[in-house]
Amino acid sequence: MLSLLLTFFSVPQLPYEQNLVAVIELNHVHHNNWEPSFDQLIFWEWRHCYDWQADETNWSHHVMCWRIVKPGEYTLRKEKGNWVVIFWEKDNGGNSLLRRVVAVSYRETYSNYDREVYERKRLPQRFRRGF
Repeated sequence: MLSLLLTFFSVPQLPYEQNLVAVIELNHVHHNNWEPSFDQLIFWEWRHCYDWQADETNWSHHVMCWRIVKPGEYTLRKEKGNWVVIFWEKDNGGNSLLRRVVAVSYRETYSNYDREVYERKRLPQRFRRGF
């Protein structure tokens, strides 16, 4: 029994990077005829910033970052009251990185436009925090 426990604890754990966001959104983008185009994970944060359209500052959800995904390339589940998505991506050096993103809220949307691109009008990409 002791050797089994030692073997279990000596197995190296995969390193991963964890990020916390307010909302995880799985957005299914379709063409105008509602034929599927692509799926994306959009990660939203709650922040105080300047609203370019209203010319004022306020608190609201803004896109933090996003990733194009295909079915089977990510795992989405509920853990201890939070939503968790896990997926592989490449880091700046081209190495594979396991990313774990945790949020208090999740939504799945269907649109005939790219919601992330639309949100750039509210908060340009250069002002996004990213991972």
